[in-house]
Amino acid sequence: MRRIAVACLGTALATVAAPAFAEPLGGGISINEEVGPMIAARPRDVMHPVLVDPQNVPALVNSHVLYLNPCMPNGCKVVAGQTDSRTDHSDITQIGQATLSAYPYGAAKWAQVVACMKATMAPFNLTVTDVDPGSAPHFEVMIAGSPTQLGLPNGIGGIADYSCQSPGQCSQYIPNALVFDFTQVWGGNVNEDCSTAAQEIAHAWTLDHVVDPSDPMTYNNYSGMRTFKDARQCGSDCQNGQSPFGQTCVGQNHVCMSTGAQTQDELKIIKAIFGPAGAAAPDVKILTPAQGSAQAKGFTVEATCTSADGVQEVDMSVDGVLISSLTAAPYKFTTATDLKDGAHKISVLCASKLLATATANADVVIGQKCASDGDCPMSYLCYGSACVAGGDIPGGLGGACTSNSQCVGGSCASDGTSMYCVVPCDPANDLCPNGFGCLVAGGGGVCWPGAEKGGGGGCSTGSGGSILLGLGFAALLITRRKR
Repeated sequence: MRRIAVACLGTALATVAAPAFAEPLGGGISINEEVGPMIAARPRDVMHPVLVDPQNVPALVNSHVLYLNPCMPNGCKVVAGQTDSRTDHSDITQIGQATLSAYPYGAAKWAQVVACMKATMAPFNLTVTDVDPGSAPHFEVMIAGSPTQLGLPNGIGGIADYSCQSPGQCSQYIPNALVFDFTQVWGGNVNEDCSTAAQEIAHAWTLDHVVDPSDPMTYNNYSGMRTFKDARQCGSDCQNGQSPFGQTCVGQNHVCMSTGAQTQDELKIIKAIFGPAGAAAPDVKILTPAQGSAQAKGFTVEATCTSADGVQEVDMSVDGVLISSLTAAPYKFTTATDLKDGAHKISVLCASKLLATATANADVVIGQKCASDGDCPMSYLCYGSACVAGGDIPGGLGGACTSNSQCVGGSCASDGTSMYCVVPCDPANDLCPNGFGCLVAGGGGVCWPGAEKGGGGGCSTGSGGSILLGLGFAALLITRRKR
């Protein structure tokens, strides 16, 4: 039996009707045939091409986290749909909602698999973890269960989406890729689980199969831990004189889908996505707008980014949508004039020349431009330079609330007695609207109804109720000074 890896092209917006291709255990050969009879002695993996919109593949990789998911203790739900590791959706499963059973070989052996994967990925600026990143962007390998649990033929060792449609024509990587290593096929063999996991996720980074048996991308047998290398001849997956994608084979050699040449530089390809190990994260700051501020539509975002390795690119996003990219200072962006009133998240991502990244965030409330309350509609207050809903409007500033989601600005706070919708403020420079004062809350402050204007400096922490702010603040304590 051999391992099967599915390869889909990028973040699939449209799925291509294409045959599934089979590969062997421990590496990945692909065979140009519908999934069916296995011709090799080891399990194979399957490659399943899909179309990807290049606009959905940011030039700067969306995550440096590789999550190894053993699905312990109760298994993993896998939902059919566009592949997304954050929601456990996959275009690979043949079952609407499937369940992969948990890794069954115990904590000690699982720790060996994790250690092997960390060693395999050691050359790259990647964090390999078995701690769930949740809804944060990440790459994921489910090392669990069997292929039949996803509606696939028995004996498939692994499966992954693939991002190449013709030799040298590939999406650089698949954002939030979710791939599978069917651990029950490998029977607790740590090296095979490790190399299968490495091969399947590397398919999502364009790597094709190779001949070298000591490489994770091979279909050939090997005893021991495999490692990525440069200048590897593609092949080991030929059948009837052809590769899985129809290239003519010479023996077991063929042109690489990843490069269009006979060989692929695996270390260079992966480093071109994530950078080398040890690359230091740059220092990025948002100068304007201030965290928690109110802004009129079409406001400016200004940031700084510095790195001893040099700055390659700075990207600005609003609510997760990329707005602009710059490769040289000043890093200044203008937001759209049609953003809806209410809470929005500004993100600035900076990448060094070695592709180490860092992100700064600022949450803002958008409203009509104003200089005073008189410039705002009835029941609106002028906060900073924008009109924000007041307490007479459901979810407005100073209105009663029990959760962040009830507030227009995304933040519901409590002083231990009352709960109101709030916006952040600077206690040293109280710019809260009329009828509000800035109370100290941890390292910042919030505009609190009826508080003494400019009295925030007299507040102390430790005796108030918890504040939960939806604008990116942690849980804080505030107290109101007795008047």
